[in-house]
Amino acid sequence: RGLGDVYKRQALLGKVATEGVEYWRAGLLGKRRVRVDNHILMLGWNEQRTIHLIRMLQHEETGKRPIVLCTRSDIENPLPGEINFVKVNSYTDGKEMEKTGIESASCILIDNPEDDITLSAALYCANRNPKAHLLVYFKDEALSDLLHKHCPNSECIPAVGAVSYTHLTLPT
Repeated sequence: RGLGDVYKRQALLGKVATEGVEYWRAGLLGKRRVRVDNHILMLGWNEQRTIHLIRMLQHEETGKRPIVLCTRSDIENPLPGEINFVKVNSYTDGKEMEKTGIESASCILIDNPEDDITLSAALYCANRNPKAHLLVYFKDEALSDLLHKHCPNSECIPAVGAVSYTHLTLPT
């Protein structure tokens, strides 16, 4: 074996390692499609409130359903190795939302800082997956009534902040 074979082998190992890191990084940045079924899909990012909700769900769902966080915010996966993460530009873009496994989610929870985005996301999700249990947080409770008229299966969480999640029990 010549020195050329050694260099080829090292180049191949370097390429494989680089591709592995790029694959891992794509997951951290939310650029990969998640491969889950019967999961909880969370749309929105409210920093510590979202982390608090994820922690409560993890406690309640230990070993049951995986959690997928989908956000438009420019963040990395806040809990790598614990939850799946998808970054999108719009909660109503079909191609981007496909990466979340929206059609196979058993529960979709929407908690976004802007009510108009929350409403459009809720309508879109109810259309894409009418069988999923839809939990939505609005600041303006009038929007709760509006959404419920169009999506009778939706459940709106009162606009009282993170404390309102303490009573939350998710259907399986």
